[in-house]
Formats: sequence, C-alpha cells, structure tokens
Amino acid sequence: MDERIDVLEMSELEGGPEGIGGEGYTQLLALYLATGQICSSKFLWKRIPQAMKAGSEELAALWAVGQTLWLKDTRSFHNTVKAFQWSTTIAPIVAKLIETVRETTLRLLGTVYTCVNTQDAAELLGLSEPEVCSLISPLGWTIQNGLLHPAESVAQNVYSMSADDQIAKLTDYVSVLEN
Repeated sequence: MDERIDVLEMSELEGGPEGIGGEGYTQLLALYLATGQICSSKFLWKRIPQAMKAGSEELAALWAVGQTLWLKDTRSFHNTVKAFQWSTTIAPIVAKLIETVRETTLRLLGTVYTCVNTQDAAELLGLSEPEVCSLISPLGWTIQNGLLHPAESVAQNVYSMSADDQIAKLTDYVSVLEN
C-alpha cells in the first residue's frame, strides 16, 4: 500500500490534479484511510479540486467514511461503509480498512473493559451478534448473560520512567543540542 501511495503522490506532484485524476484521488484517499493516515486524508480532501469532488460519488462517500474516522465514531463508520457500493478498484482497500478498524476496536474493547454488552460490541465491530461470538471465541473471551468478558490481556512491555529520569534525559538532549 505504501508503494502505491508513493506512486500516486508523485503523480499528483508531477502532473497536478490532471496528472492524478479523479480515480487517482479516490485511490489515494482510500489508501490514506486504510493505512491510518487520517490527517493526510483530510489535507488531501482540501486540495482536491471542487469539480473532481462534485463529479465522483465514490470520492464523496470515501470522505464521509474519513469524517467518521476523524470523529472516532465507529458505529457511524460501519454504517457509512456499508451504505455505498464500492468499485472493484476501491473495494479491496475498503475491506482492508474495515478489517483494520475492527481489529483496533476489538483490541480496545479487550483492553479497556472487563465486560461489554454483546449488542454494543456488535455495533462497534459492525457485525451481527452471532458473528461477534464466532470472532471472540478463538481469543478466549467468554459470554455470560449477554455480556462479553475479554480474556485477560497480556500487558505489553511498557517502558516507564520516573519523572526525575525523564528530566535528566531531557536535560541531556538539550545539552547535546546546545553544543
């Protein structure tokens, strides 16, 4: 994906809006969203010529998806993604985006909550309740009385440093920069 982004960005830089075209802008916007580059997608939207925005329903639909990601509105994200029939070029990128958002949401649910209502989890993951059950069973999560109970997550290696150590390290950096 990163290589395709580089090619599209070069097309835009070298040829301007005509060099990349509406389809290129649509692909670039989808790729930015799929790779989590929300800020880049926002700046791309601002520089796309108004005529190209108005001439492409798919581009506008992608931007609607981007707005839900910008607002971190996972429920609306899934509704917005499902509401549009994506072209064969964009559909695989959108599928990757959905997978990424779903994995991130699942990881957050497992980290933040000790139990989650099954219906709420289904809405956040953009799945039906039976699909959620099949998704979580390999992860060791359990379901009791309509609540999902995430398996205890293994804490990742979190490097923590005392405030005094942080100040000392920052002082070292400033000292190196000044000399």
